[in-house]
Amino acid sequence: MIVKLTILCAALLVPVAVVPLVSSSASAARSVRNEAAPSARGPGLMEDVRRDLDAFARIAKEHGGNRAAGTRGFDGSVAYVVAELRRAGYAPAVQRFTYPDWAERITPEFARTAPKARPYVHGTDFVTMEYSGSGNVTARAVPVDVPATGQAGTAACEAADFARFPRGAIALVQRGACEFSVKVARARAAGASAMVIYNRPDARSVAGGTLKKQRALPVVSTSYAIGSALVRAARKGTLRLHVRTKAGTVRKRGANVLADTPAGAPAGAPARAAGRVPGGVSGAASGGAAGRVRGKASGGVLGRTSGGAAGRVVVVGAHLDSVPEGPGINDNATGVAVILSVARQISRTPLRNRVRFAFWGAEEDGLRGSEHYVTTLSKAERAKIALALNFDMLGSVNGVRGVYDGDASLGAEKDPPAGSGAIEAVFRDYYASRGLPVTDSPYTGRSDYGPFVKAGIPAGGMESGADGNKTTAEVRTYGGKAGEPYDPCYHTMCDTVKNVDFTLLGTMADGVLHAVRHFGAAAELP
Repeated sequence: MIVKLTILCAALLVPVAVVPLVSSSASAARSVRNEAAPSARGPGLMEDVRRDLDAFARIAKEHGGNRAAGTRGFDGSVAYVVAELRRAGYAPAVQRFTYPDWAERITPEFARTAPKARPYVHGTDFVTMEYSGSGNVTARAVPVDVPATGQAGTAACEAADFARFPRGAIALVQRGACEFSVKVARARAAGASAMVIYNRPDARSVAGGTLKKQRALPVVSTSYAIGSALVRAARKGTLRLHVRTKAGTVRKRGANVLADTPAGAPAGAPARAAGRVPGGVSGAASGGAAGRVRGKASGGVLGRTSGGAAGRVVVVGAHLDSVPEGPGINDNATGVAVILSVARQISRTPLRNRVRFAFWGAEEDGLRGSEHYVTTLSKAERAKIALALNFDMLGSVNGVRGVYDGDASLGAEKDPPAGSGAIEAVFRDYYASRGLPVTDSPYTGRSDYGPFVKAGIPAGGMESGADGNKTTAEVRTYGGKAGEPYDPCYHTMCDTVKNVDFTLLGTMADGVLHAVRHFGAAAELP
């Protein structure tokens, strides 16, 4: 648990030497084609990105191998971002918050007991879903609304899916279409004694995830291979499973880092945040590179808005935390490094609209930082936010240039607020001008744009892919390997600097810089 956030020693904040912009793990699996047209990025953008990624890797290495929320590695990441923003002329503020943190109290158990007994290995074959309830259940397993072969489907998303579900049985459900929490609520209402969620057919990993708040039902997750085998066995009516979990919650501390540009600042003026910080974020971070990060636990929003477009604000965000299992360099130091470098690039650029750079905490614990930020805004503060941009995983080694599907051309899980399609068009038009392809990324709200969408604020952004598998059509467009994950090191210890495609990352960074400049200067915003 975080007691307080402190700046790292000055030695940690010294820039490291710039190395060539090609990862040592470069191989034929690298995905993106050569650029068809030169970028318009400012000098030093990718050099800064690489320096920042090396710094985050070093922070993780020096603090137990990760930068997860509530750890010293996360504290160090906050300190680094604050110091770098201050160095660029910003006056960043740290917004602290608390949230319920879930923890297991025993090693969970998951096994097949009949017709052929088979135990499954925790951490390899299955994991407990975050915020699962406690229970010790051995019962018949019943598949729920099994999708057609190879399809994601909508299993357990509707109450009707459980119309004939036998009370006391264990629900066997495929991941897809709606949030895990919805599936669990439906199962509990139908009288399920436990739930097993298995992954989609396009993903090989265990279907880990969060239920967002403590549930009464024990829930474990497994891979598609195991889940589909269990479905086949269950259709014979003799499959029995054993699930045992014991877990609960404690309060955990988190933090967001926020920094504003001055709307309408004259050319050459330093980009410092406005003097007063309404809503309770108590002052900008201060005290020099080796000082302490100040500011009370609070809600609210950084800085007053002024000038241009009636004081509208463009929020540009990326999550700063990793999972406990690894250093989180692609997920999501790439997003952080890119928006941090863009902040440096535009620090002295005159803008019509205020740009608010946001480095979210506790995204991996269920979007806790961005959720806190949005829900603690006053009505007047929320009204000033014109749109939110989100950047999560920008350098997947087998990735694509994914643009959030703001016009819902794919059919959205979350209804995009009006204006989200216009955000998508800005990215698409930019890459079309460069002769570079893009791919629709499903508009799920499962990253830090989700709380903005829930509040009715237009949102968009980019990602390069996580644990899903690359399609043959995507290989024809981008190169890479079909049937392999976009990021083979997703949520694991191998998510290091070697797990980044710097060619793809460079083109993603160009798009971020273009979009921030566009919306920062736009006379009209969505």
